[in-house]
Amino acid sequence: MALRIYLDRDLPVSISAQLAGQIEYGIASGELKPGEQLPSVRELAMAEGVAHVTASHVYRTLKREGLITVRPGMGTYVADIGNGGRAGRQLGELRRLVDRMVEQALARSFSRVDISSMVTARLAASQRRRPIIALVGMFGPATEVYARDLRGWLSDSQPEVVCYTIECLRAGGTAEIARVCTADLILTVAHK
Repeated sequence: MALRIYLDRDLPVSISAQLAGQIEYGIASGELKPGEQLPSVRELAMAEGVAHVTASHVYRTLKREGLITVRPGMGTYVADIGNGGRAGRQLGELRRLVDRMVEQALARSFSRVDISSMVTARLAASQRRRPIIALVGMFGPATEVYARDLRGWLSDSQPEVVCYTIECLRAGGTAEIARVCTADLILTVAHK
């Protein structure tokens, strides 16, 4: 197998998901060619230092998705998925974008775990149609005015702006603060 696998046991992503994802990426990007033989389950497990059952699960998942084929007595091979060059170019562009983002984050001393967690969180948040902004102010009426202005300034993304006052958060305790923390963005007065 020409693809190099990099497993990071410190990431909050399972080893089987990392392994399957990297093989899938190798296939989609063209690094692994249709018809190319893959290592056996045992060879993959030994090469990557994973349990035999983990490697077996990864291959079973990739087979179910139609990305690999198993020829009894002959081995496991990359399936011909037929989308070739275009998918590879698109994934190459995505890889370059992600590589730049990771390099910049690492240069700013963010950990690999922080980067992975943030990317996962942002992907989950991007499935929402409207961003949620928690606006925390000192006085209710003034905060509502700021919220109206904010909705106007950000009208293209149509955010849901939810208003809170500091007094309300203090009175509501941890439950109210937990609600604020579910927002995509929290804005408050600079001096608080």
